[in-house]
Formats: sequence, structure tokens, C-alpha cells
Amino acid sequence: MEFLSLNFRERNAINSKKLKSGTLVDCLEVVCNLTELKKQHDLSSRDKEMLQKTKMFLIDEISESKNLPNDKAKYILNMAIKVQ
Repeated sequence: MEFLSLNFRERNAINSKKLKSGTLVDCLEVVCNLTELKKQHDLSSRDKEMLQKTKMFLIDEISESKNLPNDKAKYILNMAIKVQ
């Protein structure tokens, strides 16, 4: 099923399940999917919050694992999102 065609409740269930898995790949997929959805139309406040919190989690993980400042980690994440 195409992520962009799902309603909020379906998207939220899928994203919540992915975030609970705790894998970086799943978290990155949530960020990429919500970023793509944001290009189509405004996100709901819950989608915006999920996107922001997941981005911050990934930035912190990149920063810690690579011993980089947050601004460099944010740049790496943004490049990864664009590649997707």
C-alpha cells in the first residue's frame, strides 16, 4: 500500500510500530515518509511532532556514534533524506 495514500490513523499506526522497533532504518523510513508527505500537503500537528522528534533522535544517534556536533549530524541526516 502506498504510504501517501493512507489516512492519518493508518499512517500513525505504521509509523508508531516502526518507531517502537527502535531500528535506525525504521526511524529513517518514518522521517523519509513524513518528509515526502509534507511535500504533498501540510502535516497534521501529530505528524509534525512525530517528524521532529524522530529527526532529533536520529541526529542525536548520528552525533553520538560518529562523535560529531549536532549541526554536522543534521547535515548528514538531511543528505540521507534527499537520497531516499
